[in-house]
Parts: sequence; structure tokens; C-alpha cells
Amino acid sequence: ISFGIIALVILPFLPNTTYALSDVPFIKQLLINLQAPSIENLLELKVFNPFKIWLLVALITGLDIAGYVLEKVIGQKKGWILTSIAGGFISSTATTQSLAQQSKETKSANNLIASALLSNLASFFQIGILILIANPQFFIRLVPTLIIMIIVTTLTTLFFLTRKVNSEAHVTLKSHDIFNLGPALKFAFIFFAITVISKVSLELFGERAFLITTALGAFAGLDAVMLNTAELARQTITTTLAVQAFIVANAVNLLAKSVYSHLQGTREFSTKFFAAVIFIIVGSTLGLLFV
Repeated sequence: ISFGIIALVILPFLPNTTYALSDVPFIKQLLINLQAPSIENLLELKVFNPFKIWLLVALITGLDIAGYVLEKVIGQKKGWILTSIAGGFISSTATTQSLAQQSKETKSANNLIASALLSNLASFFQIGILILIANPQFFIRLVPTLIIMIIVTTLTTLFFLTRKVNSEAHVTLKSHDIFNLGPALKFAFIFFAITVISKVSLELFGERAFLITTALGAFAGLDAVMLNTAELARQTITTTLAVQAFIVANAVNLLAKSVYSHLQGTREFSTKFFAAVIFIIVGSTLGLLFV
């Protein structure tokens, strides 16, 4: 019912109009007070479309619900591989942190590392689906990079699966709510903020500033920054720059998960997971050969 309200009640009544910075009172006044360079161009930047932002909220929430249903269908203790994949569709970051914490309670971290890698593998498919819906042309250019990342992550997962493991170990993920409006609203705000900052950075400082902004946004998650990149790839930036932004954002996001695993897991888990992350990041850079 709650998802129906978001997708069928609120969404159809939102204006499908893109507003410029000049239409946002506090931003307009801020730029005027700061006497920002190229202020006229900045004020005309199109940054905010209520319908499209809420459409993305509906899409993200829908994928969360799909992950929740998958999690409940397979059960927490039935098939840890599928459980890890379900966790990746809900939140690969939360899943990785949960597994890192569990590493303190088991003698072998290999099971948990393989599970963490599977959750991140699932997140690659999730972000691919989001980009496909947002910008099919960008998705086509991104396919080689995604395929390389999927292959490398799969091989890395298989490596840890073939290591000697504790047969009694199992994966248990944190329970998730089927629906929560708070994260959806948080996503909408983050997406709006990233959109404004990245477009202003691109206008004032060029492509390098855009990549830096995208990288910083990736600390909060890939969904918002990559949907923003997919939107910009329609008209503002080239698909080559968009693919570069994806590779950079994914690298930062994976490194952030490594930091989280170091803070919450054992040394063995964090060290091995970090090595796997570096392997995936190096592999993803091969995607630059295809753009």
C-alpha cells in the first residue's frame, strides 16, 4: 500500500518540468551573494524535475521490496548464496558491514568474504538495471565495463569458495523492513544535492571537478551518483566521461566498504576483502579500453 501511494498516487500528480537554479530561491540568493563567476549561466542550469526525482524514488523502493521478497522466500538460513545476493539488492554496504561483524564470531572468514563479494556482485546488476532504465545509450557503452567487473568479481568469489572453510559457518544477514519511507526521502535529497553540485562543478571547473564530485558522492552510495551521471549523459557530458565517472565512483564505493570492514571486522576479513576490492577495481579500469 505504501509503495502504491508513492508510485500511483503521488507520482502522477508531480509536475514533469525541469526547473533551473534561478527557480530555487535559496540557491539563487546564495550565488548572487557569493558573486559567483558565470552567474548567468549557473542560474539557467536545469537541475530539478520533481517527477523524475520521485520516479527514481519509486524505482529504488521497488528494487528494495523485490530484494526483501527474495530474502523472505529463500529464508535467512536456506542457501547463503541466494541470501547474499538478496542482501546485495537491498544494500551491499549494509550487507558487507554485517558480514564483517560476523567475522569476529567464526574461525574462517572465507565464507563471509565470498558472501560479501556476492552481495557486491548483485549490486552491479542492480546499478546496471537502474542505468538501463535511466539512459539506455549510456548503459550500452557501460556494458563492457560491467561484464569485466562481473567476471572479475565472480572469479574472486570462486577463489574464496575453494579455500578451506569452516563447514559450520553460515551467513546471517540483518533483518530488513519491507518498506521505509525515510531512506526513500533521504535518497531524493541526496540525489537533488548531487545533481546541483555536479552540474555547478561541471559549469565552473570542468570535467575534472565533475569526477571529483562524483567520487565524493560515492561515499554515500552508487545509486544517486550514477543516476545523476546517467541523466547528465543525455545532453551535458559525453558517454566516455560518464563511463569514467562510473569506474571512479565504483572504486571509491568499494574502498569505502573496505574501510567499514576494517572498522567492524577482523583483520583477516578486512585484509582479504581489501585485496579482493583492489582486484575488482583494477579489472574495472580495463573498461576504459572500450570507450
